[in-house]
Amino acid sequence: MKDEGILQIFCYCEIWQSGKNVIVSYDYKFRNGTPAYLWPRIPRAWGNKQNLESLKTYFQEVFSKPTPQGLWAAMAEMTPNVRMILFQPFNGLRNMADKVNREVTHWFRDLYWQKTNIIATDYFLGNDIINVAIRANKMKGVCPRSFWPHLKI
Repeated sequence: MKDEGILQIFCYCEIWQSGKNVIVSYDYKFRNGTPAYLWPRIPRAWGNKQNLESLKTYFQEVFSKPTPQGLWAAMAEMTPNVRMILFQPFNGLRNMADKVNREVTHWFRDLYWQKTNIIATDYFLGNDIINVAIRANKMKGVCPRSFWPHLKI
């Protein structure tokens, strides 16, 4: 592993050689069935939202209900629609990610870390979600679930 400051850059070979697990999930219907090295589709909470407020409202609704058992992903990014692509071509994903990234860090650090196990973002260098995930997983690994509501990460 090469230390690159806060981030550590891994290649799959280095992870496998270290004895760690790598999970690769792919949602595709193969003609001969899904290869054994791929996990099946992981459920996603994807709001398909085009602005910050509607994405926030979507996650408030998602996390007000019991979360799915097992692995699932919170898709914490905004999604452009055809109208946005046609009439705002220079307001692409990078600008949308910039609008949401700081809020995503706040939401998953302060509000939803207890109920989340995978968080997908665009342009992860614009948020602190990797450090949030590391801290949350350390707490989940050490502290009993009954203590989680009283903890801050």
